[in-house]
Amino acid sequence: MKKIMVVLVMFVTIFAGQALAQAPKDSVSTETKELVRRLLEANGMRESLLGIFEDIISQAPPESQKELHDVLKADAIIDSVIPVYAKYFTQDELRALITFYKSPVGVKNLGLTPKLMTEVMQTAGQYFEEKTKNIVLPEPAAPKAAQ
Repeated sequence: MKKIMVVLVMFVTIFAGQALAQAPKDSVSTETKELVRRLLEANGMRESLLGIFEDIISQAPPESQKELHDVLKADAIIDSVIPVYAKYFTQDELRALITFYKSPVGVKNLGLTPKLMTEVMQTAGQYFEEKTKNIVLPEPAAPKAAQ
């Protein structure tokens, strides 16, 4: 439960906090807002958030579940990150991304991404380990005592 909460706090802090600092929601057109929502539906972000929140709520103590259910709102988080997408993508680019994620290759990409990331990290780790096995790294410094 603690691990899931840490992930949630990191997500909200990084994405929502940055989004709110980037641009006011009112400065994004209604059409762009809708395109971003459609993109985040097409690329699975909304579904992922719903799954994460369901896991968090189900693992929480029963007395906390209603409060968490009232607070963990996927659509509210999505609304908070809309300005970030609006900052970096034009409406035409958002449409192209939506088309891609709905295409057979986009669906395949979404399905394979977790597996690809795992294998890429393992391969990169092996590469790094092989290339650095003869390099002597300094010992980490001991933490200084509080004064």
